Amino acid sequence: MNNYRDNIEIDLRDLLAYILKHYKRLIALVALGCILGCLFGAIKNNMMTTPKEESARSLLTAKEIYEVNSAVENYRSYFNRYNEILDYKNNSLLMKIDGYNTPTSTCSYLISGYDKNSTIPLESNSITNINNSIEKNIADNIITLYSNELKKTDSIASIKETIGKDIDDKYISELYSISKNGYSIMTITAYGRSKEESDSVLKELMQMIAQKEDLIKKNIPHDIVEVSSYASKEKSGYIISNQDNVNNQLKDLNNSMIAVTANLSANQKNYFKEQLEASDIKYGIEKDEEIKRGIKPIIKYGLLGCIFAVFATFFFYSLIYVLSPTIKVEDDMKYAFQIPVIGSINQTDLDKELIISGINAVADTHSAKKICLVSTYLDDTVEACKSEISQRLKDKGIQSTICRSIINDSESLNNAISSDGIILMETIQKSKYEDISKVAEICKNYNIQMLGSILNYK
Repeated sequence: MNNYRDNIEIDLRDLLAYILKHYKRLIALVALGCILGCLFGAIKNNMMTTPKEESARSLLTAKEIYEVNSAVENYRSYFNRYNEILDYKNNSLLMKIDGYNTPTSTCSYLISGYDKNSTIPLESNSITNINNSIEKNIADNIITLYSNELKKTDSIASIKETIGKDIDDKYISELYSISKNGYSIMTITAYGRSKEESDSVLKELMQMIAQKEDLIKKNIPHDIVEVSSYASKEKSGYIISNQDNVNNQLKDLNNSMIAVTANLSANQKNYFKEQLEASDIKYGIEKDEEIKRGIKPIIKYGLLGCIFAVFATFFFYSLIYVLSPTIKVEDDMKYAFQIPVIGSINQTDLDKELIISGINAVADTHSAKKICLVSTYLDDTVEACKSEISQRLKDKGIQSTICRSIINDSESLNNAISSDGIILMETIQKSKYEDISKVAEICKNYNIQMLGSILNYK
């Protein structure tokens, strides 16, 4: 029995189950690792920021200073324009609409009767092109008048009331357009982030046309009739071209800001950056890109902190598990000490019934009438289980004695020697290998029959 250590094997499934039993602590450590990792990333990111150097102005000639000042002025001009366009991109409703799947609502009006009072020279009556040109100009003027009315402050206020009061007035008129199709067809097109929004804008525009009709007829007599209206969801060249134009302007301005220092020397660039920092202006980088680069190391070290916490926790509990001197699984009894396992005690009465049947079978096999129940680890749970098993064995006609550890209790040892055999009751992760080995050695020395073992998981 002295070589029991050579026969102990690590059960990986039991090891994993042991680690996962501490899942609450694992979660807490992972959260702590994430927080510490993010903190480290933030500190490292701060430390990597270029420290403020002494002014480079003293290293430059008058000409070089002039060149830097010119570059700074150009940069400020680009920077201000860049931020104006960026502000437009972030706040304009037009920039938030999907140009390849745009909700669009359209209504067309036929404009006629405007040529009744037109005076055309008699000698021109035979010249169709002149007549057509005059009529086209009148139709264009009528459509322009309607367009001007729909772009006025009161019209914009009505539409704003319909789609959202928090939207800036300057972005409202982008959501609709008035155009001329054919000879005298006025087409009104409304765009929206949803079909409901484009329909609401168009409905409001149609109401305004009805309200403004009499006013415009006073200037140019005409007839106006709605001929068609429809809604669709399709690719919009108008939206896409506007969005592409804004994005291209931002890229061009960003490139221009970076190119400002292309011909400057290293000392000039240092002085250039000094002046920008004094004005609290960043150098040539879009703000969102800079934020992403600042966040990346924080996320990176946060994830590394989580991974390290998981690894450290698994390593720590694996080390405790491996170095623990207590029995861990049933195979420890079977293979390390060659002691058969009769059964195990969990939470159900069924387990105990199986154990009683197993002891009964072992007793019959070895003709054992008097059995001694022995444990190396003792607590109230173990003693209660031994008492219950002893009582049930008595009902089966088997005499049993409840003993303490035969290693250090002489009375228990005498009872074991005088019995027909002993049964070990050991507790998982409590009973020590060394104590079980000593019991096995004592049984061998005193010729005590080892009938088997019962494992307690409670």
